[in-house]
Amino acid sequence: MAVDLVDALVRLANAMANDRQAAQNQAAQLLTAMDQQTQQTAALVTALNALPAAAPAAGAGGPAAAVMPRISATAVESIPRFEGGLKDFPQDFVEMVERVAVAENWTDAQRIQVAARRLLKTALDWHIHAGHAFANWGDWSNAFIANFSPRLNFSEWHRLVEERRQKIGESGIEYALDKQKLLRVSPIPLNNEQMVSFLIDGLAKWQHVAAMTADIPEDVTEFIQRIRTLETLGVASRADTFPPPPGPAGPPVIPATPPTQDFAAALSTFGDKLVNQIAAQFNKLSIGSRGAGRGESSSDASGGAGHERGMGRNGRGGGGWVEPSARKCYNCGVVGHISRHCPSRTGKGSTGS
Repeated sequence: MAVDLVDALVRLANAMANDRQAAQNQAAQLLTAMDQQTQQTAALVTALNALPAAAPAAGAGGPAAAVMPRISATAVESIPRFEGGLKDFPQDFVEMVERVAVAENWTDAQRIQVAARRLLKTALDWHIHAGHAFANWGDWSNAFIANFSPRLNFSEWHRLVEERRQKIGESGIEYALDKQKLLRVSPIPLNNEQMVSFLIDGLAKWQHVAAMTADIPEDVTEFIQRIRTLETLGVASRADTFPPPPGPAGPPVIPATPPTQDFAAALSTFGDKLVNQIAAQFNKLSIGSRGAGRGESSSDASGGAGHERGMGRNGRGGGGWVEPSARKCYNCGVVGHISRHCPSRTGKGSTGS
């Protein structure tokens, strides 16, 4: 038992010695690595401290080092927001970023950075998931345009174009530039003549339409110049008439004052005419009723009276009413009475039978 205990203690002591040696070796290796890291850090600090001293020397004797341009917050805010909706046009957004970038001398990385800051909603999600992989501005802008260009069929596009008309208070330039965006995304290619035709069709003033139709512009640029000229001349301020042509110089013509109409006199004249017409109608009716109420005999109706009713003013047959003073006696032929009132018949003792 004592021998086994001694052997176990020896083995334990050897194991502890081995562990101690391994720990020392690891500590030595760690110290060596720390020394190397310290040396590298010192070398980096030395290199950084040498940079400010080298910059003036390079500026004095050699080419100046490239300086990263600063991004102005005002320039960034001048770029409109882009959400990726149907009415958002990626080509215009990219062109706007490009114009500001050229003016501010931005690098490709700065252009992508600024463009990403102006994205919202769907467009921002696209940049986070796909757009950030493009380090070159050209690649980023091409992918951006390809993803967000409107995809419209012809009927839907044509409906949007027809509905886009010049609004009240909207200038011709604003209308033309905004409608041009729709024309640029046409499902079929459009030439300059067709684009100008769509722009003319949507003008609010018929004077502008007439002026443009009389001399059709060649392209959209000329259309914008012409509509600006028309509005500058003041045609837009006249809603119904063209400006009068210039006439010879002379004293101003004062329009004559129209005579004032006397409505009371006109009404009185109309009333008199109406009364006269009604009186004449009543006279005809009363004369006709007296002739019908005299009880003419059947012989007179079939012979004399009937014949006399058929006589006109000139003694001819023709029917109609005949004035008493123009009647001709069938018995004696004298004008002024009828046969039953004829004096010759009365003298013979006839009673009109």
